[in-house]
Amino acid sequence: MISSRVRTTDTDLGFTEILKDGDFLNGIVTDIGILPEDAHQTYKRGDKLVIVAAKNEFGDGNIPQRSFLRSTFDSQHKSWVRKLARHMRKKTPRDVLNKEITEFMGKTAQKSIQRTIAVLKSPPNRPRTVLRKGFNNPLIESRKLYRSIKYKNAGGMF
Repeated sequence: MISSRVRTTDTDLGFTEILKDGDFLNGIVTDIGILPEDAHQTYKRGDKLVIVAAKNEFGDGNIPQRSFLRSTFDSQHKSWVRKLARHMRKKTPRDVLNKEITEFMGKTAQKSIQRTIAVLKSPPNRPRTVLRKGFNNPLIESRKLYRSIKYKNAGGMF
C-alpha cells in the first residue's frame, strides 16, 4: 500500500482582515457631477450651468436628451469597480484608506463623464447652433460643463 501526505498552505493576503472589518466600504459616499458650489455658475448668455446641464441630460421641448451623467454611469460603472479592485489588489486592507477609495473612484468617474461630454456627437446641434458655435459638438461650447464635472467625499470615515 502506498500512502502520501499532502500539505496545503493558505497564505492570507488580507481577506481575513477584510472579513473582520466586515463592511469597511460602507458609508463611503462620493458625489460626482456638478457639485452644489458650481451649480449656479452662468454662461455668457446668462444661462445657469445647472439648467443647461439638466436640459441636456434629460432633454426639454427645444433640446434633445444628451445624457452624459446617467449614460456614463450605466455604461462604465462595472469598469470602475474592476479598476478599483485592480487598484486595491496592490495593497493590503490596512493600507487602503477611505479617502484613497473616494479619490480613486472620483477621478475615474470624473474622467469618464468628461470623456462622454467631449466625444458625444448625437443628437447633433441644430445648423444655427453650429453656425453660432463654429463647430458641432453638442455638449462643448465654452468647456464650462466639462470643467464643472468634479467629485468630493460626501460621507464616510476619513
